[in-house]
Amino acid sequence: MKKYFGILVALLILVICLPVKVYAKDQTVTLTSSTAEATKVSVKGSTEAAAVMVQVRDGNDNILALETFGTLNKEFSGEVTGLSLAADTDYKVFVADYEGGKWTTQTVKYETAVTPTPTPAKPDVTPSNNSGAPAPAVTNIDAQIPKTAGAYPYVLLISALGAGLVLIGTVTVIKKRR
Repeated sequence: MKKYFGILVALLILVICLPVKVYAKDQTVTLTSSTAEATKVSVKGSTEAAAVMVQVRDGNDNILALETFGTLNKEFSGEVTGLSLAADTDYKVFVADYEGGKWTTQTVKYETAVTPTPTPAKPDVTPSNNSGAPAPAVTNIDAQIPKTAGAYPYVLLISALGAGLVLIGTVTVIKKRR
């Protein structure tokens, strides 16, 4: 009976120690618009994810900038700033779920506009009323993203304990056979 119990425990430990594949959540990200200017790329889209990662790449697929944007009501928008884009050049914008998944791609072009000669206009004497409310800011994006990366040390600990129990079981069986 003890022999079968030892085999059962050994098999149980081996099953626990088998590697398990872990997949990203892979929330779909839709990029509805992206525009490029001399020093920034603006993006707008929708997703079920809590946040998105945005990459701006040049024509050779070199990453020029990375930025993370939180979502609000399943939508995101923002500007990747600090760029130095060349005029009349294509750039690629990649967007994906912050926690991993498939990248959505869109090509943007920074085009220099031809400035027409301004015509004199009558001054507007009516006061301007900018009553548009700004979009609410996401103040603490880290609080919205679940922390799942901390599981790795626990997997190593369980694997080490399992290996130790197998070793103890093997030594015990060998001693009993003598």
